[in-house]
Amino acid sequence: MSKKRKLPEPVVPQWGEDSDDNEDDDFTLESLNKRLRHSPRDTTLEPDTERVLYQAGKKGPRDRKRDRDRLKGKEDKEQDEQRGVLIHSSDLTASQPDYERVFEGEGDVPEIVLQYPSFARTETFALVTPRDSNNYKPIDDIINTVEQILLFYLPPDLAAKHTNELTGFPRRLRRAVHDLSLDKFTAAVRDFNTLIRTSLLDETIQRHMSSVRALPFALTEHILGQTYMRTVSPAVHLLKQYENGTDNVYGELLPRFAAQIFHDTALSSRHTFVDLGSGVANVVLHAALQSGAEAWGIEVMPNPARMAAEQVREFRARCLRWGLVPGRVRVIQGDFLACPEIDTALRGADVVLVNNQAFFPALNDALLMKFLDLKEGCRVVSLKSFVPDKWVTKRRNVEDPRNLLTVERREYWSGFVSWTDAGGTYFVAKKDSGRLRAFLDGGGAGSD
Repeated sequence: MSKKRKLPEPVVPQWGEDSDDNEDDDFTLESLNKRLRHSPRDTTLEPDTERVLYQAGKKGPRDRKRDRDRLKGKEDKEQDEQRGVLIHSSDLTASQPDYERVFEGEGDVPEIVLQYPSFARTETFALVTPRDSNNYKPIDDIINTVEQILLFYLPPDLAAKHTNELTGFPRRLRRAVHDLSLDKFTAAVRDFNTLIRTSLLDETIQRHMSSVRALPFALTEHILGQTYMRTVSPAVHLLKQYENGTDNVYGELLPRFAAQIFHDTALSSRHTFVDLGSGVANVVLHAALQSGAEAWGIEVMPNPARMAAEQVREFRARCLRWGLVPGRVRVIQGDFLACPEIDTALRGADVVLVNNQAFFPALNDALLMKFLDLKEGCRVVSLKSFVPDKWVTKRRNVEDPRNLLTVERREYWSGFVSWTDAGGTYFVAKKDSGRLRAFLDGGGAGSD
């Protein structure tokens, strides 16, 4: 049975067929940057001068010899020593029968290895394409990975040269697929690998990355998409196994929404993020990767919680490949109303996310009591407000925890959540005892 991703798929771009010379002219450095600049709201965070974003990894004498051999064309024949951790693209497609080879030929399906911008080992991709367009597309993954590495890890002049619309690597790869030429495709990958390995050995990448302090949304989204496709997507049908009419209804906040939340709350590597009802941990991983924050999640339903644990393992292996240093990640299966570890995390939290779209009033009221322990200035992001629109502090409700929250209503747009294509509203509440103190200091005049 084919394993299909049933939820909206914003994380893996659809490059489409390269049917003529003009169709791929739009995929240039300038056009990609333009798309990033004109995304809804600003989804790339402010530079974080305190964050260590990139580490190429250790290199000993054996590592240097291996890389010299690779540069001479002697590909390392050993399988990845972390193969049991990282799910290679070829592993994913081998477990799904509805794939066919991209390039004509006999015998085994050809594979390529792709060098990531670190001294970690390569990833293996089988050159296949899905019969069902909803399934994972290895060729798209290869091309987008190549483009993201070129744009982010190389100095601007080198990035522009190697993403050139006529001679750049993405163009060469797309033309090879269009021409059904395995030789051209493997030659382009081989040349790309040599470029990246050379740039690691002469420390071109390291020098460039030493001054980089922010992770672009497009790269963040791509890495999260790789992780999701290899862990959650093959079993996404299990996420629909929940009981209707309860608080435990599954729905995902998609990457662009999460990025907007992080931007609006100025989340950074100095902060702690907590997601109450974190599902498969998409937003937890996003927070740790894009902002560098310490990120916590808790989910009560067993299927999403199990997939969250699988995502965390894959996420760590992927960050190693990409040379990126995420914030600390901790995901727990349990009830967020009765978890001492989460209680501790909440007391130190700077941003708390609650997707309470389907919560009943009793659960929202119980969460309000939890919020009494939040520190001053902590922000609580929710789909439904914890404070009614016309809430007024009075002497008779002075003990109500709603008096400690100031709330802003904000909008999200189409493509921000998994359960609808429509936009909507969300709320950012700030723990602020000042308003209540002012009321009490003023004696609550005029209030009953």
